[in-house]
Amino acid sequence: GFGGKQVFFSHCMLLKDKNPRVAALPSRGFRSGDALAVFGRPDIVMNRYRPRTRQTVARSALQVVGLTRRNHNYNFAFQAVNAAAPPIAPPRRPLPLMASLIFSLLARLPLGLLQAFGVLAGWLTYALSPTYRRRLRSNLEQALGPAHAARLWKQAVGEIGKQALELPWMLLRPQPDLVARVVRVSGWEHVEAAEAAGGGILFITPHLGCFEITAQYFSTHKPITVLYRAPKKAVLQPLINAGRSRGNMHIAPADVGGVRRLIKALRAREAVGMLPDQVPGSGEGAWLPFFGRPAYTMTLAARLSEVAGVTTLFAWAE
Repeated sequence: GFGGKQVFFSHCMLLKDKNPRVAALPSRGFRSGDALAVFGRPDIVMNRYRPRTRQTVARSALQVVGLTRRNHNYNFAFQAVNAAAPPIAPPRRPLPLMASLIFSLLARLPLGLLQAFGVLAGWLTYALSPTYRRRLRSNLEQALGPAHAARLWKQAVGEIGKQALELPWMLLRPQPDLVARVVRVSGWEHVEAAEAAGGGILFITPHLGCFEITAQYFSTHKPITVLYRAPKKAVLQPLINAGRSRGNMHIAPADVGGVRRLIKALRAREAVGMLPDQVPGSGEGAWLPFFGRPAYTMTLAARLSEVAGVTTLFAWAE
């Protein structure tokens, strides 16, 4: 057993020297019953030229092979560290500190000013990225039709920029500041009815409008556990964790352990929130028609809704 998680590790070639150290770092962990093997390959020799010493070093290779019962999951990562190689001082990484400083400064700005900057950022992105420009226009036409899309695409450019720059304000401001900006709540009677029924509540919230405020607002009334996927920029992870895990708001990663946490919360008659419009991992979704095109769709929301006594509610915020 490797932690009770799932991954397919395939195989890779690693250099071997006198005293190699090999560390395997799968992105989704291993699953019970998996195996990891390292084989010597004396028939393969790789030459490496060291500019500093002007020497050519011959090395044989190691082959790392992973066996798993879940061979359709190809999300893996590995790291090979050769102890015989000359030590290299790790580079200084000011980016995390810089990102934290930028987020903190943006969070201190008035929300209206931040949204104005967001409109500018949205148009700047639209102007500088042909791919983004093409996809935005194409998606709007597919969903709304050419005539309606022609009337709304300019507004969409600005609103998408607002959504992006609102994020630091939503994550780093105190929760009372966030709740104080809520001017109207519609449909709260459905929440009260779900609570009266005695079961858990599953909130389905798409990436629509200011989606961050929905769970933040509910957590001021009742506990809620929110499913999240790690951001592509690892430097943002601590900031997002701090903003989404406070008070009665808890987070669960998008893996097997996180799903178990969600089910446990629902069975405890608590609330769970998730954004269903995310691309699931390999083997964790289904191809379904979406506005006339096949889309690889998350099935987790449907499975969670089948937990006994759960009430499913759709929520969005503007």
